[in-house]
Amino acid sequence: MENFTLARGNTTENYGNIGEIWVTYEAFVNESESGMWPGRFQTETPRTAVKRMQDFNEYHWAIWLIKFLVPVIVFAGTLGNGLEFYVLTRKEMRNTSVNLYLAVMSCADTIVLYFSAFKTWLRVVNGYEFLHASTFTCKLTMFLFVFSLHVSAWCILLVTFDRFVIVWLPFKATSFCSYRRSRLMAVGMTSLAAIYNLHLFWTMHLQEISTRKQVIKQCAPLPSDKFMNGPFNYLKLGTYSIVPFALVMTMNAFIIWRICHPTRGVSSSHNRKLRSGGSFRDREDSPRQHVTAMLLLVSFTWLVLTLPFTVISLLPFTYPDMHSRATVFLAKTCCFVLLYLNHAVNFLLYCIAGRRFRTELQRRLASARSQVLVFPLVSGILRRLGTHNVMEQAQRYNPNVHVVGVSSVKLSNEEAL
Repeated sequence: MENFTLARGNTTENYGNIGEIWVTYEAFVNESESGMWPGRFQTETPRTAVKRMQDFNEYHWAIWLIKFLVPVIVFAGTLGNGLEFYVLTRKEMRNTSVNLYLAVMSCADTIVLYFSAFKTWLRVVNGYEFLHASTFTCKLTMFLFVFSLHVSAWCILLVTFDRFVIVWLPFKATSFCSYRRSRLMAVGMTSLAAIYNLHLFWTMHLQEISTRKQVIKQCAPLPSDKFMNGPFNYLKLGTYSIVPFALVMTMNAFIIWRICHPTRGVSSSHNRKLRSGGSFRDREDSPRQHVTAMLLLVSFTWLVLTLPFTVISLLPFTYPDMHSRATVFLAKTCCFVLLYLNHAVNFLLYCIAGRRFRTELQRRLASARSQVLVFPLVSGILRRLGTHNVMEQAQRYNPNVHVVGVSSVKLSNEEAL
C-alpha cells in the first residue's frame, strides 16, 4: 500500500465518516507528542512549545460524546427502528405509500447507526476499527454507509413529495400515490442509490498514513485520484444533503401555505365540497390533516438535525495550532452526533404525532406482552401521549377491530400512521 502524509487529511472527512475523522486526528495527537507537526505542518519546534490535543477540554468533550452518548443513540435507534419496521410492515399498515417509504427508511437508518456510529464507538473504546480490517471491509463499509445516507434522505424526499401531491392535487392522489406505484418508486430509489455508489468498491482503498512515530491506516481514495479527492466530494454532499434539503424545505413551505389557505388556488367545485364537508376545524381533525402534521414534523426534524452537518462539510478550516484542531474536532463530532440522532429519533416522532401508529403499536405490544419485556415502559409512554384506551382507539377506525386477533383493516393514504 502506498504511503502518504496528512496533507490530504480532510479528504475522507468529506465522506461523512466520523471514524476516519478520528483516525486523522489521532495521527495529529500522536505526532504532537513528539513535538512535531505532521505532514505539511512539520517544524523543528521543541516539544515543550507544542501542546497535545489531549491538553484541551474540547478534545475530552468530543471523546465523552462518542463514548457515552453515541451508544445510547445506537441502542435507542435500534429498538425504535425495529419497532417502527415491525408496525409499519403489518398487514393493517402496509397498504399505503407513506408507510412503505418510512419502513424502508427505518432499515437505512439502522445501517447508518451500525456502520458509522457503532463502529466509531468501538474504535474509540477499544481501538478496533472494522473499516481497517481488510480492503474488502473498507470498500463495503463505505458503500453501505454512503448508500444508506442516500436512501434515508431520498425517503424523506419521497414522503414529502407524497404529502405535497395529496395536499395540492387531492383528486390525483389516489392514482399517483397508490401503494403499487410506491413500491416501484421504492425499488427504483434503492436501485439508483446502489448504482450511484457502486463505484466505491473500486475508488476506495485501504491505505497507510506515514507519521513520524507510526503508520496509521485510512480508507480513502488514492491521492492521485483528483476527481474523487475534489469535485466528487461536493457532488456526493449535494445528492444526499444539499439538494434533498432544498427540495424538502420548498415543498414543506408549499404544504404549510396550502394548510393555512385551504380554499385558495382550487376550483369552485372543490371549494363547494370543502364548504359542504363541515367547518375548517372539522377538516383539521381529519386523518389527512393529522398525517400531514406528523410528516411535517418528521421532515422538519430531518432538516434541523442534518443542517449542521451540511454546513460544516462546506466550510474550509485552517489549523494554526492544536487548540484550533481540538475545537474543530469537537464541532465535527457534535455535527455527527446530531446526524446519528436523526437516524434514531423517528420512532419517537411517530409516537408523538402518529395517532394510528400509536394505536397499532400498543395493540401489537398488548397481544405480545408476555413475550415483550419492554411492554410496560412503551405502553406507559403511549398512554401519556394520548392512547388511553386501545380498544376505543382501534374501533374508531373499524368497529370490527379487536385488541387481539384484529381483522384486516384497509387504510387509505389519509389514514396512514
